[in-house]
Amino acid sequence: MTTTDAPGAIAAGPAVMQTPKVSICIPAYQAAAYLQPLLDSVLSQAYDDFEVVVIDNHSTDGTSDILARVDDPRVRVMRNPATLPFVENWNLLVSQSRGEFVKLVCADDLLKPGCLAVQASVLDNNPDVALVSVKCDFIDDNERLIVPARGLDGIEGQVTAEGVVRRIVRNGGNPIGAPVAGMFRRADFDRVGGFTADFPFLSDIHLWVRLLGCGDFYGIPATHASFRIRGGSMSGLTSARTQLAQSLDFEKSLARDPRWDLSQIDLFRGWMRCHEQTLRRMALFGLTKWRVARRDRGPVRAGPRAGTDLPSTVVADTLTVVICAYTTQRWDELCPAVESVLNQDFPVLGVVVVIDHCPELYRLARDRFGARGRVTVLESDGERGLSGARNTGVGAARGDVVAFLDDDAVAEPGWAHALMRHYRDPRVAAVGGYAAPVWPTGARPHWMPAEFDWVVGCSYTGQPTELAEVRNPLGCNMSIRRSVFDDIGGFRSEVGRVGNHPVGGEETELCLRIRGRQPDARVLYDPDAVVRHHVSCDRTTMRYFRRRCYHEGISKAVVTEIAGVGNPLLAERAYTTRTLPRGVLRELTAPRQGGFRRAGVMAFGLAATTAGYLRAKTQYRLS
Repeated sequence: MTTTDAPGAIAAGPAVMQTPKVSICIPAYQAAAYLQPLLDSVLSQAYDDFEVVVIDNHSTDGTSDILARVDDPRVRVMRNPATLPFVENWNLLVSQSRGEFVKLVCADDLLKPGCLAVQASVLDNNPDVALVSVKCDFIDDNERLIVPARGLDGIEGQVTAEGVVRRIVRNGGNPIGAPVAGMFRRADFDRVGGFTADFPFLSDIHLWVRLLGCGDFYGIPATHASFRIRGGSMSGLTSARTQLAQSLDFEKSLARDPRWDLSQIDLFRGWMRCHEQTLRRMALFGLTKWRVARRDRGPVRAGPRAGTDLPSTVVADTLTVVICAYTTQRWDELCPAVESVLNQDFPVLGVVVVIDHCPELYRLARDRFGARGRVTVLESDGERGLSGARNTGVGAARGDVVAFLDDDAVAEPGWAHALMRHYRDPRVAAVGGYAAPVWPTGARPHWMPAEFDWVVGCSYTGQPTELAEVRNPLGCNMSIRRSVFDDIGGFRSEVGRVGNHPVGGEETELCLRIRGRQPDARVLYDPDAVVRHHVSCDRTTMRYFRRRCYHEGISKAVVTEIAGVGNPLLAERAYTTRTLPRGVLRELTAPRQGGFRRAGVMAFGLAATTAGYLRAKTQYRLS
């Protein structure tokens, strides 16, 4: 890394370093909270021909300390002697780049490993393209996903400049994306004069349009970056009315340019969409700010009942994690699952790996983990299936709390702490967390609605987005007090998965039993307790979708017959009457490719689930 204190004066890098193809430009101001993850994501790119140019815009929060620790010859750092306005600072930053292509990335955003390679390849192979962009995930302050795969609506592939500008106007926002999404040619940036202060809150889209005067646009229909929505960011806290006024003025300026050939219909649609986008932006930033504030309050605690003193110390402080496995085909997923638990920054009492009637897998697991002091490998002594294997694991558990992790899931750092902090309240019986899908191709199937991610065992639209009480957690990411099993027994074999048979419901039945025995027991969902759940290729087909929905209906019917408590399907009714209609309406009205198909899939999934439920209920009544 090379460093200089004066803006514009760049110290020479190592003599062997040639002019790079790509320059990644990072403006850093008061960025200590987010800068290191960004640098890690940049320096781990699956592409070698790049440099990183960073300007510390006179930060006072430790940003300079982070940059001083960077030891990589590809990184050059400057520090401004005084804080510059952001437009001036961004232009200074790009002026110091040496690459043919430039990518500007704000210090709180992230790049996925293949981002540079795919964008640079497009510019290299398409000399008539001036700007290339990718889809972005929207994440919050804690890198938790808010909205996946945003951007490029209607502008995927190579599109003429006129077509893109028309889409921008009709969109009323920025379909190309924030700076982190784009990559452009340094020569074109110089030709159009860089960033301007004409539209302060639209500086990125204003530059994009002027770059389109130099060539076509190319939209890569894949997610290669993450854009952070921060509750305290400039865009989130500035007057929405000011942003709206600038959006309308910007569209008027485009209408006056004869190159874009905009019609009155285009302008009217843009006017309507500007107002709609403003409302969405206010809601998005407001939600993120509220979520962060709620999360910072720490675990939910209920007030003590009259005459009851709740202990102030941790009631449950030891943890056993049970991982059940049944096939050697998941061996490559099982090993990372175990290691992710052992790497938790928490004094985990132990890991119990239970092998469900597969001798070959048992031998593999015993040889791999048997010598690890904190890992116990057992063969299931219960009935074949997930419920029997889990009960074997519970029998071997010695912790105050037993957590369950699927054999194809990986626990994120901080997972154990996020679960265990809530057991300070002795009335908390169970805690579950968020399960993020890891798709086999890296991208969600275009037909798959997020409302049905439960089909692949992951968190889905309709679940709480904040710490909340729920009926039951997801089975791949849940924890339960050990004493609860002593009190009410284990999982029932009448429900639950057996091998590849796509049924479930054992968590629902268990939690209903907990409530029946302990009416004041609390079951919590904490989205901070994150696991990444691998989705196998066979689960991304419509055939599996149909089977899983159908068997889910059967499972719900079984649960209602054996639950023994009122309203066991109250959550499903809310999902059916609120979540699904909203999802269908969104897909039918939003201008997103495949919306009609996703709406149809939601209707089909509900029909298949209902069919399974009705069949099982009929069989119960006839038996």
